[in-house]
Amino acid sequence: MKVLPLVPVFAIVVLGSVVSTANPATPAPEVRPAMFDPQDWMELKNLLTPFFDALGTKSGAEALADIKEKFPVDASSGALLAVKIDDLLKTFGPYDSYELIGVRSLPRGRRLYQLGYATYNRVSPALWEATVYRRKEGWFILSLSFNTEGILDRAREYK
Repeated sequence: MKVLPLVPVFAIVVLGSVVSTANPATPAPEVRPAMFDPQDWMELKNLLTPFFDALGTKSGAEALADIKEKFPVDASSGALLAVKIDDLLKTFGPYDSYELIGVRSLPRGRRLYQLGYATYNRVSPALWEATVYRRKEGWFILSLSFNTEGILDRAREYK
């Protein structure tokens, strides 16, 4: 039996900045968490859709470029994250689908959340986590990370 190496946790943290939608993979049925007002949820649920849609057919760099207005990273950090994303896809294969698995929040407040997504790759799934923050100009991605270990344990932290 061939043992594949696991991809370690990788995260880039930056302050982010506007998004469009498309959807080749089918996300889970839409349910608005009670913690969100409808307008915030409309913006948040589509914040990473362009990234995941692009990742289904493009490289990590191209997928990141599709969200750069909401997640602007400096060139070296973006290049490093893109390489790690490409390594994930090479190791675990392309994904067949993705879904928003839940949201974590601070006990109070409605400006800072963490969104959890699962991609169901050919060999093994990956858990993606995005920390998002609402500024006057709208919602921005502060960090984006992925992990292939402890997915179920981490997913239980989301509502």
